[in-house]
Amino acid sequence: MNNKVKLSDIRQYHAVLSSALITDKDKMNITSILALLVSSNYKEFATKYEELIVNDLASPSESLVELAVEYLTSLAIDPVFEEKIITLWNTTKLTTSYNIVMQGETKLNIIRIIESFIYGPMTHLTNANDTVDFIGQMFANINGHGANGETGIVLTPYFITDIMADLLELDYKVDSIIDGACGSGSFLVAAYTKMAEQLAEDKPNLTAEEYTAYSSRLVNAIYGNDLNDQMALLTLTNFILLGLNIGNISNKDIFNIDATYFNIHSINKGILNPPFESKPIRFVNHIISNIAAETNTLTKKFIVIVPPQSMSKESSVLTSILKQATLKAVIEVQENTFIESKVNYGTSIFLFDIGKAHTVEDKVIYYDFTDSGYEYYKDSGLVDKYNTYKTKEEILINYIKNPANYNKPSTRTWTTFFDIPKVNNFEISIDPDKIKNKDVEETDLTKANQEIKKILSEKKELIDSVNNKIPATPEFIDYLVDVLSEV
Repeated sequence: MNNKVKLSDIRQYHAVLSSALITDKDKMNITSILALLVSSNYKEFATKYEELIVNDLASPSESLVELAVEYLTSLAIDPVFEEKIITLWNTTKLTTSYNIVMQGETKLNIIRIIESFIYGPMTHLTNANDTVDFIGQMFANINGHGANGETGIVLTPYFITDIMADLLELDYKVDSIIDGACGSGSFLVAAYTKMAEQLAEDKPNLTAEEYTAYSSRLVNAIYGNDLNDQMALLTLTNFILLGLNIGNISNKDIFNIDATYFNIHSINKGILNPPFESKPIRFVNHIISNIAAETNTLTKKFIVIVPPQSMSKESSVLTSILKQATLKAVIEVQENTFIESKVNYGTSIFLFDIGKAHTVEDKVIYYDFTDSGYEYYKDSGLVDKYNTYKTKEEILINYIKNPANYNKPSTRTWTTFFDIPKVNNFEISIDPDKIKNKDVEETDLTKANQEIKKILSEKKELIDSVNNKIPATPEFIDYLVDVLSEV
């Protein structure tokens, strides 16, 4: 995945858009139109664009919109969603003024934009493994308003979608998955790609009939929803590129999609990066509740990336979640995870097993993945500089699956009672009854808080182990002097 080439293409295309002196909204509209048309190869668009536009110099943007609308209406998507997109596109305005002469040529704005897209971004739309990440990057770069609380696209980096899809332990034979705030669809394509790779590996062991049946099942097992019209359109584009069922895309408030929908489609797994400013814990609770209500006996899992403190905002909602699902793991990721979207949140991945209530006996795995191998460079974005990511991810996956192979009984010692040694990865109990009773320390699911809780618990066990007997040894006297000297 060559992020450096991608970003250079994005920035060159964006520069051409900016030189056309059009609004950010028109930039987004034109780009979504081009992405949809190119993804479909509609009327061999890449080779006929000039003929299609130049014939109507008076209103070039209208010609482009008409072509896109013609294709969109042929898809037979949800009529309400279709009407929203057409209304959005019909606001696009692009004058026929000429750009500054570039490389000895003077061309219309619209032609320059189309050429820049076709010979830049379009080159990445032919590779299914690149598509979603690139489309997300492209729109985030154009719209990039994450900073300062403005509304914008928050792109989930490739390595995060990869980890989260792997942690769901997807099975192409039985699983159906939903992303309730799908954005550009990156999670869904990551999930589809994982299952498609499994199917390809199994192909030699399947009959032709079985392979055809599983292939058909898989393209119909991916479900996406986003309330933002433009985002749902991006997912639509990516579904077309991969041959997925575009009828599985919805453009609704996720809270208006109930358990009936999940049950009809046998949705047993969920993946999510919800809007951080919109009480994300409620998104988590809603999707977990609907998957839990699903009547099949399939393995049910849910995974989400959020600022960890957001999971502690409403103890009653967290209690509801833990009544329906076991919190399996909390994985802390690097602070600059969303830097390409101009957002700087500390975030963690939460993994749930749905169908069994969480109890105090359940051990929650906390894992430090702040060193993923990806580093940020201004001109290249997040880059796996030393190609260490896949090795680090494999260790993470194995740890989550088999923590007993890694966690040894604590042999920690303290030179003073006030030491708080760092614990990178550990298991800990979380008591849902304390959360129900609004115990602040128990409800705080951040790794930092749970780490302190674990260390204090170990210290208490150490103190209790001496049964209040003071060992009259020179070592203990020296230790006592050290403690008192710090008071």
